[in-house]
Amino acid sequence: MRQHLGVWGKAPAGAGQRPAARRAGVGRRGKAPPGAGQRPAARRAGVGRRGKAPPGAGQSPAARRVGVGRRGKAPPGAGQRPAARRAGVGCRGKAPPGVQRAEPSGVKLLKRMIELLQTVVSAALPVHERLTIRKNRLAPPTGDTVGLPRLCVITGTHGDELEGQYVCYELQRRIHAQPEALTGIVDIYPATNPLGMDTIRRGIPMFDLDMNRIFPGSEDGPAAEYLAARLMADLQGAACAVDIHASNIFLREIPQVRLGENNAGRLLPLARLLNTDFIWVHASATVLESTLAYSLNAAGVPALAVEMGISLRLTPAYGDQLTDGLFALMAHLGIWSGKTPPVRTPTESTDGEVALISAERPGMFIPAVPHGAEVQRGQLIGEIVDPLRGEAVQRVTAPGNGWLFTLREYPACYAGSVLARILLGGAVF
Repeated sequence: MRQHLGVWGKAPAGAGQRPAARRAGVGRRGKAPPGAGQRPAARRAGVGRRGKAPPGAGQSPAARRVGVGRRGKAPPGAGQRPAARRAGVGCRGKAPPGVQRAEPSGVKLLKRMIELLQTVVSAALPVHERLTIRKNRLAPPTGDTVGLPRLCVITGTHGDELEGQYVCYELQRRIHAQPEALTGIVDIYPATNPLGMDTIRRGIPMFDLDMNRIFPGSEDGPAAEYLAARLMADLQGAACAVDIHASNIFLREIPQVRLGENNAGRLLPLARLLNTDFIWVHASATVLESTLAYSLNAAGVPALAVEMGISLRLTPAYGDQLTDGLFALMAHLGIWSGKTPPVRTPTESTDGEVALISAERPGMFIPAVPHGAEVQRGQLIGEIVDPLRGEAVQRVTAPGNGWLFTLREYPACYAGSVLARILLGGAVF
């Protein structure tokens, strides 16, 4: 019975052999198969069908981890460090075009440009969360960027203003298409109020603060002021900073640069390059002293505040227009050597040339002319209607000839609500 008879009453192959022989393995005809009787180490290396070791058998574990080809040869890229393999290896073991070497997380070293994601400042929040402001730096691969001119593009200070997001995207898209033309540094800050953008709020949630009213901030102050101070420190040394805003939910604005009269002489040459329709030189009210643009100018960094479009929306036509201007500004600063689109000549004005039109009665405002239109004195701009009584309660007319550069977008209004702004005697063309 110990012989284990087969189905037909015959002892199977290998029956009656010693246990040691059976452990070695017996073939169907009682012959030891190829490799039987070899030492365990030889069997671990692997035995082929004819008792021959396959390609790569007998190699050290480290060699096998690298990978062995069909003929026992290491494949292209085998033996490279993990960082080199992560960078990408071509079919002959060479890095593909545009990849030079692996870099730390957040860094792309492209063929003719370095792209570096950086944390500007990070502060702890309740429940193990952090508020982090980040930027993306685009620079030529010169190794040492000290002394290169730098343009800073900042947006997202108000969480409900999204027009600048398109500009950040389009600016980088165009630079990526022609990286060899980048001769300086471009730092892009798409969300300086990340909590506001996440919650679609103008101010900073929890702190109930307008971030554009706490600059230059304080490193020893509360969290919001600390963030503002660290952002200010990161912007120091820039050749120019462009702070992009949209209007609120109530008003639509044409692309414009707003300057304080105390800095107009120094900033006007730069503002004229931005391809906006309008440059508004206004008196510096006390509240503006706490804005980012005012604080940067006071610290010696030329800063331009751009206003365009409306909150919670993207206007790609306005974004493309401003992006054209940013390339003209970059060329002027020595940051861009490629071709730049032509820029328009903006209309320039002071506060005394702007007429403000406000509502006298509450109701719904229905515009009668398109935004950006040329209007004549006495021309109907719109009406305020009373839905309850079904009648017009105010006819809104132009106080003089000019250009309608601001127009109310949100229909509900109350006495004192801004309906329009007209540049008297002004024209885009």
